[in-house]
Amino acid sequence: MRVVSLLLSLSAAPAFAQDDPPGPPRSGSPPTDVDDDTDSDGDQLPDEAEDADDDGRRDFHETDPHKADTDGDGASDWLEQQLGTDPTKNSLLEFPEPMAFDMVRGFGAKKGEFEANVLARMATRQGPAELVWAPEIEVAIVDNFAVELEAGFSNSTFHGLKVGLQGTLGMNEAHTLTHGIQALAEWLPHDGGPDDLSTTLLYMGAVRLAPRWSLVGMIGPELVFTPRAEADVLTHTALVTNLSAFYAVSDTLTVGLENNVATGFHGAFYRLMPQTHLQVNHRLRIQAGFGLLVDPEPPEEARKVAGEGALRVITEF
Repeated sequence: MRVVSLLLSLSAAPAFAQDDPPGPPRSGSPPTDVDDDTDSDGDQLPDEAEDADDDGRRDFHETDPHKADTDGDGASDWLEQQLGTDPTKNSLLEFPEPMAFDMVRGFGAKKGEFEANVLARMATRQGPAELVWAPEIEVAIVDNFAVELEAGFSNSTFHGLKVGLQGTLGMNEAHTLTHGIQALAEWLPHDGGPDDLSTTLLYMGAVRLAPRWSLVGMIGPELVFTPRAEADVLTHTALVTNLSAFYAVSDTLTVGLENNVATGFHGAFYRLMPQTHLQVNHRLRIQAGFGLLVDPEPPEEARKVAGEGALRVITEF
């Protein structure tokens, strides 16, 4: 019941409010030895520092002199400056990341951004329950370029190691349109047989249709190689596509619908995943969803069509 109450209170908050009344910082204790410059929102940052070009509007990477918490993530602008986090960036107010097929950091990642997360999925198949889970770390090593390292497990059994690279190729000045490239390589060991190497190259794009609505898409080939004594053999090919739509209910709550398809010569893998993203605070996000999974090659005695639940916990440093 406490979780339901929290979600209801968050969803009641206005989304993308630009004219919130002045008020004290939401968290943190500001210093007492500030100057006498005008501070409309009471966050202990002078208006002239928040609106650096004094044009009366909040430009990109400026904080809002009329909102103590510009990005609405629960930490005041002053506190985020002290902590070294970005007071203008709430991931839910940027382009959200799909949950089941996520990105390596978000579009326009800044050097030094660091994230650790764990994704857990379970399908309602016949037979013993299988929990597929994967801890990973992601870091932006330079502006607009990030890397990830992920380990995959099935219940308690290790089943793969993935490395990912991603670059943002461009973004318009209004931050409503962007695109980039993602490359993935995954080693898949097999007991009693040769290991597989899966490689995927994706072109990605995102567009903000309205202040609350956004679309994120990915498309590209997946190739699976099985090393042999004489040469590597291409054993599987597929075209991977992902199209997700998101709606920001409030500054801290976003809902979305993710469509993930991989079409190859073995048939079409399909995932439809309604999901909810909750910004708990400026460092912690939780994603949860339950949807439909269609697998052309399910495990033995398992259904091709099943329900699938997923949970991702994300911490940013």
